[in-house]
Amino acid sequence: MKNLYIILIACFSLSLNAQLTQSNHAPLATYTFETYQCDSSNINLALTGANSNWNFSSINTHSSVLLSYFTSTVNNPAYPSATIAVGSSTNNTSYYTSTTANLNYFGGNISVGSIVGALNYTNSPGIFAVYPMILNTSSTSTTGGGVNIIAPIQTTGTFTGSCKVLVDGSGTLTLPGANATFTNALRVVTSQTINITTPFSPATIYMVNYDYYSVGIRAPLFSISTSTAISFQTNIQVLVTRNKNAVTTNTSNTTNVSENINKPINLNVFPNPSSNEINFNTESIDAKYILITDISGKLIIKQNFIEKKIKLDVNNYTNGLYNYKVINNNNEAIKMGKISICH
Repeated sequence: MKNLYIILIACFSLSLNAQLTQSNHAPLATYTFETYQCDSSNINLALTGANSNWNFSSINTHSSVLLSYFTSTVNNPAYPSATIAVGSSTNNTSYYTSTTANLNYFGGNISVGSIVGALNYTNSPGIFAVYPMILNTSSTSTTGGGVNIIAPIQTTGTFTGSCKVLVDGSGTLTLPGANATFTNALRVVTSQTINITTPFSPATIYMVNYDYYSVGIRAPLFSISTSTAISFQTNIQVLVTRNKNAVTTNTSNTTNVSENINKPINLNVFPNPSSNEINFNTESIDAKYILITDISGKLIIKQNFIEKKIKLDVNNYTNGLYNYKVINNNNEAIKMGKISICH
């Protein structure tokens, strides 16, 4: 009986670790990440359910095809309901708003086959997450709004459709390189049907994204995006990307980085305590990113320095003390301290 209790406790603890919430999944202002493009051959999408073993360690990565994504607050009149923009350029941006209950998608740029333009979910957003997200969490939403097509011909119109999100698997994800095995991964499948009506021609777009997450890194570790556009002809495309900076040392409960605090850096942390945001400013060229953990050592967020600065949004953090570590390019902690959140 005692062994049974131990097993149940272990399973319960694992299920708590393998869940996505607003605080560890939703786009957050000033969060950055980079992706490599990968070959789309020999991709196995069949593995679903608990204890899946997704092994992409041999996938060919094109390190020369690198996209840098920036997340920022937005006040775009075209997307009045969106509060966060995520993109690598002005022509590759998506717009979101998150709550403790869900993540709403309000559209952005699309490029599928010959169709290039932007969608604006003015009638109803797509629900991309229902928190907390665990294995078998699902949601279906009805979508609709306006569309601005710039190719193959410039025109405007409307669209209707549907969006379904499903966590269809949990288990272990293995990516190329060292420290790239994640034992608490979740796969989130987002399926959209978009029926476009314009004066020029109707079109239908089917998009399915397979995004693999691990608690502690907001951006997907690995993504497989399949798109089919049906207009005058049928175009099918598959895009595979992986997170450049995703390593298991960033997602473990103990953030296993070595320490090199013999050469401490100067770091300004303010305001501290805070209720909404905390700034980290340094003149050191060695500071690459910061790790925020709770008092148990569980990683809350990893965030890169931009121009030697970080603005950390703590609106969704619970009250209490948190630890921070500043990490350099050698994965060494060069500055440590605590921040206090008090709403």
